[in-house]
Amino acid sequence: MKKVGKYFLILLSVVIVCIIAAYIFLSPIATYLVEKNCIKWTGRKITVDKIKINLFNGKVFIKNLKIYEANGDSIFFACHYIFLQTDFKKLYDGIYELDKLKIDKPQMRITQDGDKFNFDDIIKHFAPAPGSKPDTSKSPAVHYFISNIIIDSANITY
Repeated sequence: MKKVGKYFLILLSVVIVCIIAAYIFLSPIATYLVEKNCIKWTGRKITVDKIKINLFNGKVFIKNLKIYEANGDSIFFACHYIFLQTDFKKLYDGIYELDKLKIDKPQMRITQDGDKFNFDDIIKHFAPAPGSKPDTSKSPAVHYFISNIIIDSANITY
């Protein structure tokens, strides 16, 4: 019986250490993944100073977000910080609910050349491929909710 208790304590210790390590390293890993995969995910270069994710209370803090133009030479969108508060447990049920979204000092630069805008590539990146058929599978419904949006000191240049 002592061996079972000893193995249980070792297993419990390993689980606790893994949870603590995940909590400590989740934010730096998220920052790294965003900057490494941003072009693949969005077609644009994205930089952030810091991402803080707290899985226990559902808060995400992104500091100094910058999204560059498609050619990468100038900034398309920037903000001092973005704060999100959600319930991560609801994500497993297909419910994407933001209890609070705060964007501090966002700045966006929109340019137009004839009928083309500088964000057309983003729309094209997320649009379905030409000739592709819509997904008609019987997957469960996904729900999106945003309860509280706060935008402080926005500047949009056109």
